[in-house]
Amino acid sequence: TINKVQILEDRGSKIQLEKITGPAILVLNDNFYPGWQVYDSENNKLEIKPANANFRSVILEKNKSYKLFFEYKPKWYYLGIGLTGLAIITVIVLIFMI
Repeated sequence: TINKVQILEDRGSKIQLEKITGPAILVLNDNFYPGWQVYDSENNKLEIKPANANFRSVILEKNKSYKLFFEYKPKWYYLGIGLTGLAIITVIVLIFMI
């Protein structure tokens, strides 16, 4: 059986779906790209796998209701935050040294 799932919120890097009852395979027709993470309402991280070579899928194994949240957090995002923080601290130190 194929069921459609409603997207409750889509902010580009954050997606929230309506409740889904497992067991099921959820396929989100967005591109599969490293950096996407998915969590349930209990903040458990689930695994995203490619479906049909291009889309994101999540296997929901347990017979329970899931409320899923997708979030795009690539590794370079944290590197950028760290480098920005380091640059700000360096500028502040240099200002006070003058």
